[in-house]
Amino acid sequence: MDQTVTMPTETVQRTWTIASWFVTAAAADHGALADSLAATGADAVALQSLREDDAGRIADRWGAAYAWELSFYPRSRLFPGSGIGLAVLSRHAIGDSVSVVTNNHSSAWSKHRRVAQFAVVQRADHSGYTIGHAIGAPDPESMGR
Repeated sequence: MDQTVTMPTETVQRTWTIASWFVTAAAADHGALADSLAATGADAVALQSLREDDAGRIADRWGAAYAWELSFYPRSRLFPGSGIGLAVLSRHAIGDSVSVVTNNHSSAWSKHRRVAQFAVVQRADHSGYTIGHAIGAPDPESMGR
């Protein structure tokens, strides 16, 4: 990620609230989830195991921007919106988002593929964070066992 960082002349303490939520893609009540996220007052939310269109619906309901990264396709690319992945949502600006495969299953067709997402979120007060989160533990095979 190419990032430009501007350092203030003095250090100012900033408080951020970050939430993380595992979403069961097929069973989630996205309206209720968006309302719950709004109630947390979080600056950014990391969601795992959801489809991109669901991330978009949750973000729209919450009034937020989002960045989504593919983890794997459970069925086929022929089914639009079938990919499962990770998302970072925020009412603040979201910049670069990248994903990194964290195990030996590099094919997006493998349900055993694991990824981590890193997304930059910046508030109007010029404070920012790179939010990193992942889904699933790496499999023992990828850890040399």
